[in-house]
Amino acid sequence: MIDNFMQVLKLIKEKRTNNVVKKSDWDKGDLYKTLVHDKLPKQLKVHIKEDKYSVVGKVATGNYSKVPWISIYDENITKETKDGYYLVYLFHPEGEGIYLSLNQGWSKISDMFPRDKNAAKQRALTLSSELNKYITSNEFNTGRFYYAENKDSSYDLKNDYPSGYSHGSIRFKYYDLNEGFTEEDMLEDLKKFLELFNELASKVTKTSYDSLVNSIDEIQEDSEIEEIRTAQKDKTLKEVEAPKGIIPKYKKGVSKTTKNDSEIEKSNKENKLTGKVGEKLGFCCKVKKYS
Repeated sequence: MIDNFMQVLKLIKEKRTNNVVKKSDWDKGDLYKTLVHDKLPKQLKVHIKEDKYSVVGKVATGNYSKVPWISIYDENITKETKDGYYLVYLFHPEGEGIYLSLNQGWSKISDMFPRDKNAAKQRALTLSSELNKYITSNEFNTGRFYYAENKDSSYDLKNDYPSGYSHGSIRFKYYDLNEGFTEEDMLEDLKKFLELFNELASKVTKTSYDSLVNSIDEIQEDSEIEEIRTAQKDKTLKEVEAPKGIIPKYKKGVSKTTKNDSEIEKSNKENKLTGKVGEKLGFCCKVKKYS
């Protein structure tokens, strides 16, 4: 099995070197497709004992995908990789290695924000963090992965599928081609990832997952307010004597400073949190005054 994984990585490197875009551009297109669509899924299926899992690989819809993949999914959770959550092997777009990831359907989240893919990516990260709360094991990396060590490759920054896959990651393990790995390593990790999946599936059904997705804006706002609360934990409001003999100066004209939508949203959330603290302080002062 590992020989076929290695061969796919080698073919990805060759495809990239020769700027191959589609099958008709390449005399190794049939081999590439057979490995990902047929041979590897069948070999993986042999090592997956539960019948509920389907194993499907894909290299292209039209032109070749930048990140070919082989998914392992439970039809009780999803019937396609556009939705729900599942296990997936994601081949590095430059053939440098393989990611095994407990991941979620990027397309569904992306379609909710057709004009703001950065918002979609942030929601995917938030949902990933929320799903991680249901998993008791601390094994493997949590959350997003990156295709480059410096985190600034085009695969990491663009608003397309490779970036979507990385933002949708819940847990992952990376097999680096340069560091080497064995088939035994891969099979042992697969067993553990199936255990992670089963634990999550026992707690988050498809209906529950859909409910989380539909509530993602509220979850996102709660998460951001909690981040602000943590950042401001050492900042407190206190009652002081009102200043005397000071005439306030009022600013004339309109401020020239402009803010983007995300800055305005953050400011509103900070004001909301500060307002709640202020209300509490005001209530305490009123109680103190009349007691």
